[in-house]
Amino acid sequence: MFIASLTLSPACSPAPDSAPHLLLITLDTTNPEALGIHGGDSETSPSLDRLARTSVVFENARTVAPLTTPAHASMLTGLYPPRHTVRANSATTLPDSAETLAEILQDHGWRTAAFVSAFVLNREYGLDQGFEIYDASFEVSGALTAYPEHSAQEVTDRAIAWLSQQSAASPWFLWVHYFSPHTPYSPPVKFLKTEDDNPYLGEVAYMDDEIGRLLHHLDRADCWSETSVVVVGDHGEALGRHGEDTHGAFVFDSTLRVPFLVHRAGSTTGSRITSPISVADVLPTVLGLAGIPVPDGLDGRDVLQPLEDSRTVYFESYLGHLAWGWSPIAGMVDDSHKFIQSSTPELYELGSDPDETTNRVNQDSETVAQLRIALADVFDRPSLPRESRSADAREVDALKALGYPASGAEESPSPLDPTDRPSPHQRVRAYAQYQRARGLFDRGLFEDAVALLEPLLSENDSNPALWFAYGAAVASVGRFEEAIPALQRAVQLRPQEFFAAFGMLARCHQELGQLEAAIDHYRRALETEPDPRPFIEPYVSLLEQLGRHEEAARFLQELR
Repeated sequence: MFIASLTLSPACSPAPDSAPHLLLITLDTTNPEALGIHGGDSETSPSLDRLARTSVVFENARTVAPLTTPAHASMLTGLYPPRHTVRANSATTLPDSAETLAEILQDHGWRTAAFVSAFVLNREYGLDQGFEIYDASFEVSGALTAYPEHSAQEVTDRAIAWLSQQSAASPWFLWVHYFSPHTPYSPPVKFLKTEDDNPYLGEVAYMDDEIGRLLHHLDRADCWSETSVVVVGDHGEALGRHGEDTHGAFVFDSTLRVPFLVHRAGSTTGSRITSPISVADVLPTVLGLAGIPVPDGLDGRDVLQPLEDSRTVYFESYLGHLAWGWSPIAGMVDDSHKFIQSSTPELYELGSDPDETTNRVNQDSETVAQLRIALADVFDRPSLPRESRSADAREVDALKALGYPASGAEESPSPLDPTDRPSPHQRVRAYAQYQRARGLFDRGLFEDAVALLEPLLSENDSNPALWFAYGAAVASVGRFEEAIPALQRAVQLRPQEFFAAFGMLARCHQELGQLEAAIDHYRRALETEPDPRPFIEPYVSLLEQLGRHEEAARFLQELR
């Protein structure tokens, strides 16, 4: 399977200029060490291991951020997050002014399609630019932790269906995104058994099996020898390392390192490269495979071309800053060192300390200075105009009318700016406790969640995510009077992030008999929620209860 000695059928022939077909597979939440090619059990990843035999495997690849949307924005633009401006999931839209990989390929004659499997890659976040087909449609759940997603099987089915419809008129570029290894880990039973009841590895094995099915389709359709493939992870999963269960808030290599391999059409041999690379290298590398000149001014580079000088790559996490009120955290990695800038700087010597346990920031001032200069250079480069998904003028007025001091969109400060906020890496215990509470909430153990969250409030008063989680938890146990100020605090701190609080506030006011306030908050939920449907029935019912029948009828008419 996946051998380059096949006879092409007319249905899969490339364009007359021999342009290759291009397949980009992105692996959500996948640790390199989970794969056989990086020391994991080969039974977990036979499909990717087999592909690696004819690919260039990069052993020192990192994401730009341990978050899905910013990482994919960098893959598709070749820019680091300070320049494409997408700093967290669901918070910012990739600007229309971005020149994406799909747009460039489309301009050069490639058919383009994307099949993504997570809500955080929905069209509204701007990553659909240049795709003729952008398959993303998700139902929003009430869970605090679970993102709506498509299974690996669903995504593979949709991608294969699209491939089956392609003709020989032009080459194609297909992006397939697999979300399966993300929490909650719930693989099909056979993969759970294969991985000795390790649900995370079971998800990786399930994803790998579906990738094998996708590649096998290309083999059977006689497309394989004409297809170049890039496989890359968006970030890893901590699985308890450094006190982090999942990913997002910290920038240790437990969540920054990712798999990255490139198979050139027709290749029958493989190799390995150890120099540091970034997921921002995806765009220039794919353009190199396509034979298209790489635009100037990118942060990424074509990793198949020789590297003339030593290189540093950038990483960050602004999740703690945006959602928790912590300092921004970012840094640079070279061949042997990793520098982290926050309110508490860190330096790790990766060769002797790969687990990042000994901070040498005070022992190696020369390396710190060099990497700090490289970091400052990233922030000195021009960026795209920011397109925040924050409240518009109408929404700000409505927030003020409800008693919330709306702050509007917040510009992301440089991690080099002075700050008195704590570093995310100083808040490991609080974050771990918060994550456990979220898990308890999603399992319906609301009292237990409240017990974990309540002690955190006094030391984290400026943490909107914590106030939101606490408000949701106390509301779920019927303590509506306590829930209201907590939810209001979350919206006050980050009005552009916590519109989900409006539906909860509406319910709290309704339970307390404060019906006009409930109506006002239902309106806000209907205006701002990604999926407002759960609020339609209670809003209309409440209007009817108050005798406002014409208003209810007019609202329903506007929905049609």
